[in-house]
Amino acid sequence: MGKFPHALQHGGGGGKSALVAGHFKFENRPANHFLAPLPPLIHIRAEEGHGVHWLEATLKFLASESTSDNPGAQTIVARLTDVLFIQILRAYIAQKDKDREVCKSHAGMLRALIDPQIGKALALIHQQLDHPWTVAELAEQVSMSRTGFAVRFSQMAGVAPLDYLRKWRMQKAGDLLRQGENNLDEIAGRVGYESGAAFSKAFKREMGIPPGLYRKEQVSSVKQSLRS
Repeated sequence: MGKFPHALQHGGGGGKSALVAGHFKFENRPANHFLAPLPPLIHIRAEEGHGVHWLEATLKFLASESTSDNPGAQTIVARLTDVLFIQILRAYIAQKDKDREVCKSHAGMLRALIDPQIGKALALIHQQLDHPWTVAELAEQVSMSRTGFAVRFSQMAGVAPLDYLRKWRMQKAGDLLRQGENNLDEIAGRVGYESGAAFSKAFKREMGIPPGLYRKEQVSSVKQSLRS
């Protein structure tokens, strides 16, 4: 949302229509794990010929704040866009379930996130990435049996719990390497490895190149893009 929205005029008489436009920018690469499977357009259907109540309410509030000069308006707009995005994802997942379309592979992660137990397990992984998680401990944290949790996680997320944990750690490590503010031992500790050597071995196995070379290539790529 820009500070001064553009005014568009089209056509003549008839009822007025309001157009609210904006965009999100995700700088955290792991977010692509959840967003890549989304279609280019999500159509939120009207409910039996009536407007979608939650959508109308959020958009009206958003439009009002985007043209307001009151203190804190931009902060409210930023928070409302977050709310709107989550509401749209909820509606998309609910519609897919209603249409009995099965979410597979990474797309299933969206459903996993809103599942009470699997969503809680994902939150624990994301919030405590340096913790030495096991399947048994994650299952205990969400009040499930080890086997039941492992099966349900794999079915919903399309990947086994510890495979997901490993991949998320490597993606987070990639972000830290690109930022260039931490050495390998510090990064290793932040993503759950006891030493830089153990981390380097795991990173190369997962990403195909050593972390030092990965950092060098990423920094070089950023510098090149800034020159162009």
